[in-house]
Amino acid sequence: MSAKSWPVALTVLSLAVFSIGLAWGLPTATRQGRDISWAPDDLAPLQPLTEIHHILAGSPDELQDRWLAYPLFHHFVLGAVYAPYLGVEWLTGGFAHPTAAFPYGFSEPERAFRALTILARLVSVGFSAGLVMLAFHIGRVLWDAMTGVVAGAIVLVQYPFHYYSKTATLDVPYLFWSAIGMLYFAKLLVGEPTGRRFAVLGAAAGLAAATKDQAAMLFLPVALLPILLRRLDGRWPAARQMGLLVACGLATYAFGSGLVVDHERYVAHIGWLVDGTAQKLVGYRGWYPWTLEGQLEHTEAMGQGLVRFMGPVLVAAAVLGVAHLAATDRRRLLFGLPVLSYIAAFLIPVHLLMLRFLLPVSFALAVFAAYGLVTARRRWVRGPILGGVLLAVALLPPAVTSAGVLRELLNDTRTDAEDWLATHASSGVLAYCGDAKQLPRLLPSLDEILLPPDLEIWVAPGARPEWIVTIPDWTSARDEGRSQACPAWLSRELEESRGTYRVAAEFDHGFRRDLLDYPSLSPPIVLYRRVD
Repeated sequence: MSAKSWPVALTVLSLAVFSIGLAWGLPTATRQGRDISWAPDDLAPLQPLTEIHHILAGSPDELQDRWLAYPLFHHFVLGAVYAPYLGVEWLTGGFAHPTAAFPYGFSEPERAFRALTILARLVSVGFSAGLVMLAFHIGRVLWDAMTGVVAGAIVLVQYPFHYYSKTATLDVPYLFWSAIGMLYFAKLLVGEPTGRRFAVLGAAAGLAAATKDQAAMLFLPVALLPILLRRLDGRWPAARQMGLLVACGLATYAFGSGLVVDHERYVAHIGWLVDGTAQKLVGYRGWYPWTLEGQLEHTEAMGQGLVRFMGPVLVAAAVLGVAHLAATDRRRLLFGLPVLSYIAAFLIPVHLLMLRFLLPVSFALAVFAAYGLVTARRRWVRGPILGGVLLAVALLPPAVTSAGVLRELLNDTRTDAEDWLATHASSGVLAYCGDAKQLPRLLPSLDEILLPPDLEIWVAPGARPEWIVTIPDWTSARDEGRSQACPAWLSRELEESRGTYRVAAEFDHGFRRDLLDYPSLSPPIVLYRRVD
């Protein structure tokens, strides 16, 4: 295959593989509460429409009802993607009178919400494939096309990209814009420092931070560019070049984050970060105490997470690549500055490890691992066959993990539960504890109720629901099979199989809970039925 064919092949393969499981957990939207997917922190389908509505309506008094955790740029991206579909729906009468309550003006909400969710996920698929291509281009800019191909393949086999390409969360989008900035950072390190490169770097950094705040920590080393370029090339960048970088960065961030278009919401968002986050982190699952032992545990957990993402051979190859560059080519070693800044300015200070926080680290390590593998192949491995074996051994472990994730995306435990319920519980009431988002998609004839934390529903036998489902959610520990919101008395009764409920069905594929931050993919499910 020619060098020019590799980018096309990588793009086609990435789009095809990242599209597998695209229909996972689509909302049924048969009534209020069933208009969301199974993925935590998912923007689709309604969040972009809600935020854009508030901006256009100018309703600062309703800030307390808005989701202030993130900036607005990806809402704008999804709003632009939604616009043609909504226009067709409006012209054909399917979205004639938008409202603030379910079904929000849609004449066929189930069809509309599924379509909007698919559109949002297609953006994530495109951005995930874009990350593969950006890894290729970074490897080619820093070294050569072969290193670029291997870097793209390493990104392609990492399972988080297969999961997050089936959601409308911000993890892939902010990394996509960050990776564009990292590409132009690399171009400035090893190539001509043109004004265009400074401008694109600034714009990409601004868009990344306007998508998710933590991306800003990747671009702190940009402030060192004048010093770096002076030491590397013996000359300072022109004032116009630095002016372009700052102006493009500030402009894209100001508009993308909402600072300009919705100032009140932006201020409330910053207040949420400053006041709310610090209080919520301490004691949160994945938070490590501010002690030496806590820091060592945090560091160990980060290393374990990267091994889950990439496999041990690729992590070792990245270490080899970094060590070889430290001894032979410190100019290109400087490409690691953004991720070092991210670790030092974000991961270590917050002392909170969500696995998805490691995505920028694993992306940068993919480039260094590619360099390590190609260097090992050229220096110590003889013949193309042995070289292919080396690459296969490195890529196989993360590829196998990704295949397992794709298998669950195609057949979640809730899909099995849905089929069983359709046959055995087509009507009645199903009670649950915790987050309703985690529930299987139920038939319209089957009602669900949230169990109260007291005994009232248990006192009157006629009020007891026929079915109870237990399923872990974002509050659950790794080994828990139900939400922590489930009343203790009920947990004991169900676990001991006494009282009026017995196990009717169980669904558990044995999917590894330590691969994701939350049990959002193929969680274990137990269905209990009233026996009196």
